Amino acid sequence: MFKPKMCKSNGLEAYHLINGEGGSFLYEGSVEYSEEELFKDEQGRTFYLVTTEIGGPTKYYVEVEAEGRPIPAGASKKEKAISDLVIASPRDVPAAEREQPAAVPDTCFESPENVVVPKPEPVVEPVQEPAAPQPSTAEEAQAAVKAMASLGEHKPHKKSRLKSLVIILALAIVVIAIVVAGIYIYKPGLVSGLNLPFIATPTPEPTVTPVPTQQPTATPEPTPGLPGGSELYKSLLAIGPAIDANNTSVVWFTANHTNEAGGSYHKLAKACDLFDYVNGHWALAPGDTPQYAGDSAQTMKGDDRDYSILMAALTQALGLDSRVVAAYDGNAIRYYPEIMVAPNESAYTDAKMYLRSRYNITDPWGHTKGNAHWLGMAMGNSPGIKVSATDEYFVDWKVNIEKL
Repeated sequence: MFKPKMCKSNGLEAYHLINGEGGSFLYEGSVEYSEEELFKDEQGRTFYLVTTEIGGPTKYYVEVEAEGRPIPAGASKKEKAISDLVIASPRDVPAAEREQPAAVPDTCFESPENVVVPKPEPVVEPVQEPAAPQPSTAEEAQAAVKAMASLGEHKPHKKSRLKSLVIILALAIVVIAIVVAGIYIYKPGLVSGLNLPFIATPTPEPTVTPVPTQQPTATPEPTPGLPGGSELYKSLLAIGPAIDANNTSVVWFTANHTNEAGGSYHKLAKACDLFDYVNGHWALAPGDTPQYAGDSAQTMKGDDRDYSILMAALTQALGLDSRVVAAYDGNAIRYYPEIMVAPNESAYTDAKMYLRSRYNITDPWGHTKGNAHWLGMAMGNSPGIKVSATDEYFVDWKVNIEKL
């Protein structure tokens, strides 16, 4: 049996997820998975298919580990041989011939993405010396008869006659056991039906048929024409899980950097409070991978992608729909967050009135889809700054990716 493997992310337990392209990240939310198929990657790690809808047509897999301690494969019971009945004389074994314990390699778990499976070393079978020739059953029987005959020549006293009879009976039993054992070795079928208590019949080991492990199906490449190709696609896939509005650092930051405001602009006013504080304290720093919102809330530094992830998580914690937009201008890609400020025209008119009274802006930039109006919150002195782009794509915390 297998269960999802738990890792640590920001001091909390998280699942290790991968997608079909090999993208890997820690997911602190709850996931459901299918136990019908077990998948395995090139490093020997095992996974279940995630059935929770995380985003788009992409398949995700959660790393699992075996419950309990597995029974070593190939272990079998040792069978007793006839030679075990013979008491051999002790001898000194040289130190070079003594069996040395096998060295156990040190293993270190660095991260869910960097597990190195040691390759098994070939096992060299010890060369067995030829067994010493055993006397035939007929010779053993004759030797026993001579031994019993020689006992009668000594004429024991009456007190020792009973002892002699016991010895003779014991020798007879040993002879019978040796004869039957010899027959069992060469013709076991003649002895198996007798059910003799001193002859152990080995229990046949069941044959285990190995089941081939299925490999995860590769995720298809994104639609041709996506700026940056698969690199941008991988970046958008990694941004979604990083927008973690339930992170404790994000929740604390939201509660301690917003002012209480009433009226119909309550949430928008708090979103503007967060915008003002983050833009006033943010320090630009380069980064290779998207930074989780909880980490950015503590460090307050990163690139425009990290800033956008943090703002999307903070406004999501307020109860506003948010997302991160990737804007491509033909040369480079810039990132900025967006929040939905109004579900219809009337509410959007009120929102623009509030933004004009607070920032003196009359036409804030944002996208409109149907009746929903979104407000851009790119880095700057006020929300609604337009970002030049020829193509734009957005991703939300559910890892939904669409072109705007």
